[in-house]
Amino acid sequence: MKTIVMKLKSLFFSKKGEPRLFRIFFACGIITSLPLVFPYLFIISYFSLIPMVLMIIKHGSEIKKRTAYATGLFFGFGYFGVIYFWFTNLYPMEFAGITPFQSVILILICWLGLAFIQSIEFGLLTLAYRLIRPNKNKPLLCGSLLIPLWVLFEYQQTLAWRGVPWGRLALSQSKVPIFQQSASIFGSYFVSAIIVAINVFVALVLYYIFESDGNKFKEKFLSSLKSKKTVVYGSVAFGIFTLNLLFGGIRMLAFNEKNGNEVTAAVIQGNVSSLEKWEVNTTQKSTDLYEKLTRECVAETGAKIIVWPETVIPTTLNYKNGTIVSQISDMAKELQVTVFVGAFDMYSDKFLIESQEYNAIFIFNPDGKMGQTVYHKRHLVPFGEYTPMESLITTFLPVLSSLNILSDPLTPGEDSEIFSTEYGNIGSLICFDSIYEMLAIDSVRDGAQLLTLSTNDSWFGDSTAVWQHNSHAALRAIETGRYIVRAANTGVSSIINPEGKIMTLIKPLEEGYSAATVYMRTDRTFYSYIGNIFVLIAFLYVLAITAINLYSKVKKFIEEQKKKEYERQNQNKDY
Repeated sequence: MKTIVMKLKSLFFSKKGEPRLFRIFFACGIITSLPLVFPYLFIISYFSLIPMVLMIIKHGSEIKKRTAYATGLFFGFGYFGVIYFWFTNLYPMEFAGITPFQSVILILICWLGLAFIQSIEFGLLTLAYRLIRPNKNKPLLCGSLLIPLWVLFEYQQTLAWRGVPWGRLALSQSKVPIFQQSASIFGSYFVSAIIVAINVFVALVLYYIFESDGNKFKEKFLSSLKSKKTVVYGSVAFGIFTLNLLFGGIRMLAFNEKNGNEVTAAVIQGNVSSLEKWEVNTTQKSTDLYEKLTRECVAETGAKIIVWPETVIPTTLNYKNGTIVSQISDMAKELQVTVFVGAFDMYSDKFLIESQEYNAIFIFNPDGKMGQTVYHKRHLVPFGEYTPMESLITTFLPVLSSLNILSDPLTPGEDSEIFSTEYGNIGSLICFDSIYEMLAIDSVRDGAQLLTLSTNDSWFGDSTAVWQHNSHAALRAIETGRYIVRAANTGVSSIINPEGKIMTLIKPLEEGYSAATVYMRTDRTFYSYIGNIFVLIAFLYVLAITAINLYSKVKKFIEEQKKKEYERQNQNKDY
């Protein structure tokens, strides 16, 4: 055991006892990512950041700016590098019509490239910490500053086309939704902040315990355990954990699922892969398969709301495909069900030079008519559904265009487009939409009493990606206080209640259907009213600390100048 400890010490500390910051931060990133890949390791999240926090408290205000940035870069690459390992499941990418060698290149670009981009962004977090430069003689201030900075980092991942908030710390608690219930107050950012805060206060306890040294280490160690600061910070860490647990338990115990109109909803999973889906003449085959499964589902479960996956009909639904439209309409009328169908929508008029194509959700009502309301996907996937900065990409990264992954661009939707049904108002999300919390919140604010989510995760097989994506949907359910009915082409398909519990689930790469009783809820979560005000609070806290530090530095500078002037005047008098 002693040998192992010595080896670990030599790995992360030099012979002189100086910390190897890059290694420490990189290791922390890897360990922190594990619960997002292996959800049953959720408890690790409450301790994995401690070494990094200790290094920040001890050395954060002293290290060089470029070193501060690099440490964040190393943490991010360890964290996101593990999380995005599921990109390797795309191999051999036959659906894209490329060779195995080309697919290896593309997968490496996607995996390591996305991890590196987000690592660059995380480096800005540690650089911002260094620029603010809190007083190292105030460990509490040094540690607590990391909490709002983490929140701001997660929030900025939702901004612009390159923002992919896939690795939120709150997702590490997907197997224990009791710890995620506070998202109903301030969103998933608040859950992440709680996890970071517990790490910070435990780190403060260890900071005061292990600051003892010398021959009297044992005596100082024992006395530090009883010190006021150690007790207070330990109590705060325990209190945050306990209060969050108690809130989650009370919310789940008090949850009244029978709030609203009752209806049976079902998800249909045809298990049609991306390779099969985009083959020629598969539209009719896919429609027939989903009609068959829908009929079996309704006969067995009596479901009234049916949700089909994203682009389950891999073409536009209009007069040109009248046969498909009629087939689904006749089925809906015969079974007396409401069916949500993923397909493409095309819009053009005499004022547009080119037609606009959308990734869309259509509704077929029990009267056999296709509804006038159509939902268009609001957050498109970069390089999958459109090409950001296309001229720049094709000029400097021609490998992307040569590998034939730049699809014809789709147009993003602009509105939540709530569907009015006989059971209540229903909002929809499509795939990538579900990782952006405000899209779901906007749907609820516009009157959605239930949310459907159609997605296509077939690219990722049975990798951790499909489970992580489903975990995002569970967070959206908690944040919005709505049932979410989630249908995927090859899985995971699930029905999630407002507590984030998976009520029913179809595993990846299986064909079938599943149904559950859901309720058209009219109550609202606190978060659905206030939105991301917690992010604003985090920003104001950072701004306040920055202002205080700046004021202290200016005041100190003025005092030094006055002292020098006083000394100069005294020297002149003596002269």
